[in-house]
Amino acid sequence: MSENSVSSGSSRLCGCGLTANYFVAKTQLNGGRRFYKCPRFDEASSCGLWEWRDEEMPPHVTMLIHNLNTSLKSVEVERNYLKKMVANLEVVVSAERLKMEKIMEELEGINSAKLQKLAFECPDWIADLVAECHDWMDELATEWSDWIADLAAECHDWMAELAAECSDWIVGLVL
Repeated sequence: MSENSVSSGSSRLCGCGLTANYFVAKTQLNGGRRFYKCPRFDEASSCGLWEWRDEEMPPHVTMLIHNLNTSLKSVEVERNYLKKMVANLEVVVSAERLKMEKIMEELEGINSAKLQKLAFECPDWIADLVAECHDWMDELATEWSDWIADLAAECHDWMAELAAECSDWIVGLVL
């Protein structure tokens, strides 16, 4: 028996008097078929119950169920990858924000007397450069913040759509 999933379904007692485990097969040959199995794993103490709950399905239906399960696994892997990417980006943005805040504190720490002295001692282009850097850092902070918010919203919407599609698909299997 290949990969299967335990689920709650109608109950049945096995020969041991225990409630049999209820599974849904996920193999290529029997994908979607439900069956019962004795809950005792030790062959010596198990009654050996193993029986299909459903009639055999046409091959095209089991193949479709298998393909949908495979697609679902791929989507779950991609979702997890995107979640990790968003988390990593949030860490990077947070670190960059801290660096920027430190630079801003340092710039604010320079008192106006020092700035006036620098203005007289240094060429005008240094003052212009400082102003440009300050403006650039403000723009960068805004752009990164908006980008992360947009990415998080897109991921949230995508995961909601995926959850709805998977729910409809699972309900269709059960019915």
